Amino acid sequence: MSTAAISAVVSAIVTVILGTLMNWGERIVSWGRRRVTPDHVPIGAGSGWSGTQAASGTGQVRVLVCCAPNRSLRRREIDPDRAVSLIRTQFVGLFPAEPVFSMPEHGVRFEAPGEPSQGYAWVHTAGRIDLAVDIPTTPPEPGPVAICVLDVIDPILRVLAAVRSGAYEAAFGRRTLGFRHRFDWAVAVSPTIVTKNSGSLSWQRLHFPGAVPSRVGTDQQAYCPPTGYAYASLQNWDIRRADTDLVRVFLREFLYQNGFHNVEAAVSDTLAAVGSPTQPQIHGGTVKVGA
Repeated sequence: MSTAAISAVVSAIVTVILGTLMNWGERIVSWGRRRVTPDHVPIGAGSGWSGTQAASGTGQVRVLVCCAPNRSLRRREIDPDRAVSLIRTQFVGLFPAEPVFSMPEHGVRFEAPGEPSQGYAWVHTAGRIDLAVDIPTTPPEPGPVAICVLDVIDPILRVLAAVRSGAYEAAFGRRTLGFRHRFDWAVAVSPTIVTKNSGSLSWQRLHFPGAVPSRVGTDQQAYCPPTGYAYASLQNWDIRRADTDLVRVFLREFLYQNGFHNVEAAVSDTLAAVGSPTQPQIHGGTVKVGA
């Protein structure tokens, strides 16, 4: 075979190899990008965040915590047995032993005794966990309507423990290269309660375990942003960070949105209470009160 013929064959082979590499290279890069780039789809999975606002139709304030991986999972179904185990082991004592709904394509839902308005937990197929609970609320008679900051924080820490747990990993698979350590959060606190005689009333006071921040006039109504508190700051959250980091980001925004200022001392004392293993739960006991 002549030199020219050999060169032509080699050139053809090289062209084919380079073309193949370019074609598959683009596919590999595209695949890798999909695997590591957050799409923030799971936080809107199931009924969607806008469909699960913390509106309270009861005489107690409702806290709703939603947490989901910041990128879509490959699986389209969930093992109901593992989802049930996740709720039973992570939210002990909050719900009856059996779910009220279970389908591999949609997830598993538990509801508190009585009626759905009393609270629920939902494990969505997309990896999202919802926890909605009513927290102890001082009634309007004699008033004022008040809640405790530690009761607001407790559901957040419960969900954080759940997504860190082995039960969550069993339900949704092992984390790969640390990518699934990042989650999106949406946290809402209902600004009102419903009473028989007065209709909807805003909560008015917040109990603190230590320092009490300043607050504007008592006429300001409680407020919750449509997307929840500190939504942008709580996207792509690394769940390996300290519990208190998550609480700090939420608590500052929660206080600012509800008319408080000079909050740092109150935030520090609350974080100390959250981090103390001997700190009792405070449900309207001896606490300091913010107007």
